[in-house]
Amino acid sequence: MDGRSLRFHLDSAENMQLPVPGMKRSKHLYEELSEAGGDHDGRQTL
Repeated sequence: MDGRSLRFHLDSAENMQLPVPGMKRSKHLYEELSEAGGDHDGRQTL
């Protein structure tokens, strides 16, 4: 799952009013990693 996939799944969960705190945290960590330039390996980097 990359940043786009995380956004898609979070948007879907939000539309269904499903709580997904772990996925939200993963997205946050991925965004921080991406900003630091370390997202070359995708989600596996997390």
